[in-house]
Amino acid sequence: MSRAQLVSRLVPLDDFCRENPQFRMGTLRRFIFQNRRNIRHCLVRFGRRILLDVDAFERWVLEGRENDHGEE
Repeated sequence: MSRAQLVSRLVPLDDFCRENPQFRMGTLRRFIFQNRRNIRHCLVRFGRRILLDVDAFERWVLEGRENDHGEE
């Protein structure tokens, strides 16, 4: 019998912000509400909870950094 495994690391937003204080909860909530730079691709809704796909979020941040510097 095989076990299903989650490929991505999903964590609640509050846990992520607690472990990564450089990202503030208010800023992430505003980005989510406004869907800045398509951040919703990094999120999974599970009931009322919003889980952050940490790997997708890291790629999202790095893509933004590259775009801010004119690189593509």
